[in-house]
Amino acid sequence: MNVNRLKALVLGGTDDHIALICNLKRQGYYTILIDYYDNPPAKQVADLHVKESILDKERVLEIARGLDVDLVISSCIDQALVTACYVAHKLNLPAPFGFGTALAVTNKGLMKSRMVECGIPTSKFFLVNDDLNINDCPFDFPVMVKPVDSNGSFGVKKANNMEELRQHMRAAIEISRTDTAIVEEFVEGIEVSVDCFIQSGQAKILMMGQVFKKQVDASTLLIYQTLFPAPISQAAKANIQDIANKISSHFKLDNSPLLIQTLVKGDEVNVIEFSPRIGGGSKYRTIQHFTGFDILDASVQSFLGNQVSVICEPSRFLYSRNHIYADPGFFRDIVNYKELLDQGVIEEIVFFKTKGSEIGPELASRNRVGSFLVKAETRTKVFEKVAKAVEVLDVLDIDGNSIMRKDIFSGPKV
Repeated sequence: MNVNRLKALVLGGTDDHIALICNLKRQGYYTILIDYYDNPPAKQVADLHVKESILDKERVLEIARGLDVDLVISSCIDQALVTACYVAHKLNLPAPFGFGTALAVTNKGLMKSRMVECGIPTSKFFLVNDDLNINDCPFDFPVMVKPVDSNGSFGVKKANNMEELRQHMRAAIEISRTDTAIVEEFVEGIEVSVDCFIQSGQAKILMMGQVFKKQVDASTLLIYQTLFPAPISQAAKANIQDIANKISSHFKLDNSPLLIQTLVKGDEVNVIEFSPRIGGGSKYRTIQHFTGFDILDASVQSFLGNQVSVICEPSRFLYSRNHIYADPGFFRDIVNYKELLDQGVIEEIVFFKTKGSEIGPELASRNRVGSFLVKAETRTKVFEKVAKAVEVLDVLDIDGNSIMRKDIFSGPKV
């Protein structure tokens, strides 16, 4: 290690963080990746890989102090923000916001309570840590059950009756590091993902996408596609803009990315949750395609304390980001995509798994194997291209078996 170089500690080895590490290296940083997997995707570009959990704040602090790092950063992983801000606070390093704010925007219970206090519309909820306080569930079924502090969609389930509520609540508590689950009233509407960057206290909306989910069993709704822009009313868009500014003001966020998940019904908007980060699953790439804005570099500047100017121009095309899932096994490859690129059916394909990586049984964002991007001038053309890509693509395990879950793209969209 060149002791004269700046050193950056990157939390999480996802595919998205390959670009983060490359950005930091261009700025002269020696990059140290922390990830508990043996061979995470971003390991291939990092200068050093340390196999530890990014959720272990004290261990990451120990590593950061021992290596005398200049920056601790995570751009696309929700729970890693807590660790990054904790270590930055302890070592007097730059960060986009304080540790207290990081806790408030990553714990769903704290977040929802604050939203209610400041008048941000969100579903009714209650917190549980054992069976005793769910005997009189105040909501009609179905309800949503989640760990208060998990990454991505891990542990998020729909409960259709009291038996399922108990089952999913226990699983969510087991996943939660604080042994707490949140139970939410089920709200109908189009799910809309909103990507912003906060500049001078005002949320600049970059794009809004309609999220499509597949109900893969009685309790699991799986995100597999997001279409940009979302087909919602001007009044709903205005409400989302107002909500984004309220989040910025009440949670004291500035010069930071902001991802908001909402449900839109007519002109009404209900906030599911939000996070001051870039969405995962190649969202930074979709934003750059759709608007020309480099939100990944903006995130780096945010951590460094450098002010960002948001300049973007939404595309006249529609874009669709589509996630690829597979049956449990050990990943080898995604195949047949080159002809789709050559024919202009897809714009790009991104791998989330490296060869030999295990694909777990849980259908959640952590077990996506890749994604592909489609561009077209109409919704009809978008869906035609997606269907063609799904027909041609395949996922192979290490024994050469076909394991792609093509069924996720079939049937009604939720």
